[in-house]
Amino acid sequence: MSESTIIITHKDKQQYLSLCIFRLKQYYSGKIIVVDGGSSCLPMLPDDVRLIFSPQKNKIFHKTKLYNIGINETTTPVVGFLDCDILVPQKINEIANAVNDETIKSCLHLKNMSKEYWDNYKWRRLSIEDAFDLSIRNGKDVFFSYDDHYKQRGTIPVGNSCFFAKTDIIKSINGFDEKYIGHGYEDQDINRRILDFCEKSGQEYKAYHNTDKDFIGIHLFHETNTIWNNCNLEHFSHKIFNDKS
Repeated sequence: MSESTIIITHKDKQQYLSLCIFRLKQYYSGKIIVVDGGSSCLPMLPDDVRLIFSPQKNKIFHKTKLYNIGINETTTPVVGFLDCDILVPQKINEIANAVNDETIKSCLHLKNMSKEYWDNYKWRRLSIEDAFDLSIRNGKDVFFSYDDHYKQRGTIPVGNSCFFAKTDIIKSINGFDEKYIGHGYEDQDINRRILDFCEKSGQEYKAYHNTDKDFIGIHLFHETNTIWNNCNLEHFSHKIFNDKS
C-alpha cells in the first residue's frame, strides 16, 4: 500500500469545497493539498489539510497551473486529482491504493447529482448523505473516456479529470499543460500523455476502474460557468487538444 496525496484546485467555491473536504476526511486517509487560485475569502480548512494560496492575475480559473503547483509539492509515490465539486466514494482509499508496481493509474467513476437533489439539500429537505445515495442510484454517468490506442489490448479505461497515478510518471511528463485555461480537455490531454509515456518507455498501461456503487463518486450540481462561456474558452481548449492530436 503506497502513501498518496490528493490535490484539489479551488477558487470561490467554498460551499462545494467544504462538502468535498468533509467527505474526504470521513473516508480518505492520505494527504490533502488545496491550491487556491485567489478566492475573495480564504477557505476554512481542517488543520491537517494544506492550503497553498496562489492568486491569479485575472478572473480566469487557471486550473492546470494550480494543479502543477500542487504536483511540485507532492512527496508521496501516488498523487490524485480531484475537482472541488466532487464527493468521493466510501472506497476512495481502495481506489488510491490500486496504484502499485503494476497499475499505472486508478480512475474514479462519477455520477451527476441532479438540480432537484441539490436544491432539496440546500433547502434541508435532504441530507447530503441522502442526496449522495439518491444520485448513486439515479444519477447519470459523468463523461468517462476509453481508448483503443493499444490495439492489441482492445479498449482500455482512460478516465476523466479525477484519478490517481504514479507521481514519478506525472512529474516525468511535466504535469498538466498550462496552455489549457479553465475547465475542459486538460484531463483528456494528460491522460493521453500518460498513455504515450507508457508506450515510449515500454511500460504496460494498466488502469484500475471499478463501477460498484461503493466506488462511485458524485459530481455536485452547479450552474454553467459564465466566464468559461463568455470568453469562449471551451473552443480555445478544444483547438489546443485537436492541434496536439
